[in-house]
Amino acid sequence: LQISREFPGQVKGIYINNVTGSSPAEARFRGVHLTRDAGESAADLFKRGLITAEDLIRIQRALPSS
Repeated sequence: LQISREFPGQVKGIYINNVTGSSPAEARFRGVHLTRDAGESAADLFKRGLITAEDLIRIQRALPSS
């Protein structure tokens, strides 16, 4: 968050993989996207127009199978 404050307009989003199962409602996660994995982050970036469909597919293919 500090970097986004130091460089306004240059940080499009902050994504954190929620590996501990923390609640996204916790104050420490205010202003960030708390996601399950890189695939969820990529899907959000695509939805926001920040990556291409090809980027999304490449990221999804690189993820380990569940």
